[in-house]
Amino acid sequence: MDEHGQEVSGLTLNSLSGGGEMRRRLVGLPYPQLSPEVWQRVGPLLEDVEQRGGSAVLENQLFCIHRNGYAEETYLSFRCSAVPDHAANVQGVMVRVDETTDQVISARRDAMLRDLSTAGTRAHSVEDACSDALEFVSQHSTDIPFALLYVRNPKQREACLVTTAALAAGTPASPHVLAFDFARGGAGWPVAAAIETNRTVIVDDLLTRFEPLPAGDWPMAPRCAAIVPLATRERNKPDGALILGVSARRELDTAYLDFIELVAKHLVGVITAGRQREEAERAAVNRAAAKVARTESRARTRVLKARVDGVLEERTRLAREIHDTLLQHVTGIALQLRAALPHIQTSPDDALTTLERVADLAENTSREARQVVWDMRPGALNEEEFVRAVEITAHRTLAGAPVALQFTASGRPSQLDEEAQRVVLRIVQEAMANVVRHAAANAIRLTLSFGARRLRVAVTDDGRGFNVESDFRSYAGHWGLVGMQERADQIGASLRVQSALHRGTTVTFDLRLSGPRAKQRFVTRPDRESAIA
Repeated sequence: MDEHGQEVSGLTLNSLSGGGEMRRRLVGLPYPQLSPEVWQRVGPLLEDVEQRGGSAVLENQLFCIHRNGYAEETYLSFRCSAVPDHAANVQGVMVRVDETTDQVISARRDAMLRDLSTAGTRAHSVEDACSDALEFVSQHSTDIPFALLYVRNPKQREACLVTTAALAAGTPASPHVLAFDFARGGAGWPVAAAIETNRTVIVDDLLTRFEPLPAGDWPMAPRCAAIVPLATRERNKPDGALILGVSARRELDTAYLDFIELVAKHLVGVITAGRQREEAERAAVNRAAAKVARTESRARTRVLKARVDGVLEERTRLAREIHDTLLQHVTGIALQLRAALPHIQTSPDDALTTLERVADLAENTSREARQVVWDMRPGALNEEEFVRAVEITAHRTLAGAPVALQFTASGRPSQLDEEAQRVVLRIVQEAMANVVRHAAANAIRLTLSFGARRLRVAVTDDGRGFNVESDFRSYAGHWGLVGMQERADQIGASLRVQSALHRGTTVTFDLRLSGPRAKQRFVTRPDRESAIA
């Protein structure tokens, strides 16, 4: 009721812009009869303005108006203003109705394009970028109720489904593979026509071609769709197609087609960026793999070089041993035999003495030859446990020499790798040989001590001793100390030589240990005979 006791709903349309038959039919009718749907929304607004005066606005109201043969999505804005009389009383309400459909739809589509431009920014592959992009499309189903993305198979005349929006893959409307040679007018999508002609193809018989497809925000299934060719690698050479459903509430006009093609262009940008990131990551992986390959190659080269150096070192040692022992002994044997020949008939006793010396020299040469072979291939490594192998190596090195050996092993052993075992054996071997050759010693004490994290090997003799130089390379013609130092360096161990004239020599080898230790204790063997027994 208004202030005069009249029904507000009795307001009538007094004037209408325009003219003709519509004006004659509508002017004078009560507002509720003009449009019940409009009155349901605008009526409260009119009542408020008619009672209070002033003005009010109701913007962008959605109405589905039946025109152009279907219920079209339309947006209207209502502006109500009170019309006062000469006494400032409200005698009527002026209502202005503006259609804002174009503005609303344009703003909505711009928002979708902005969202789509950010799609795939974190994707690491083309497939992930496509999935992200169509996920954004599915969030704007008012304009795009469904979408399908196909990529052309370059080896066959077919296109393969990459991803979808609002439609499950593998249905009659979304097959995993689309053959290019399907019969015209039959079921399916004419993707081949869009790709081969590089033109957008409109499919306007969806209601008869497929079962009802996803409608997005509307209750009515879409009637048509657009197939847009995509050129993601080379300009004007499509390698895929984007199928976009068209809203059942809008006409596929020029503006709608322009929007669809913009969606396709944005998707091409997303795919291109995804491919660039994928290629960049693949290149990074290849560079890393190449770096690893180079590192492994250098490692193999170092190992090979170490092996070659080892072979050269062994050949050098063997050549030195042959030169210093075997060749000299053979030469001595030959000279003494020649000296004995003239006396065989004239002085048999003298010849016999000479021949006995030759026999002794030959036996010694045989022992030297065996020792050279033993140095080249240390079989003790694989014959017995490590400590036993060290003891055997020491005794074999002293074979025939008038030197007493005391061997002591203590502590709980830790497992050494093969290289470390070989180095320890060679250093013991070389240290013992140096004593026999140069020290003129009567006794040698060899100790093998396992600590919590350290192995110590010490070779001590009571020989003549010598002045120790800080640089072992200064001992020209004597390669034993240099070889021991180099072997210790190979496994990160330390070698120390202590000596003084007439006070003997001690060679100490220290190696840091790692790994579990056994619960075995070693014994002391005070002399050579008991050790070998």
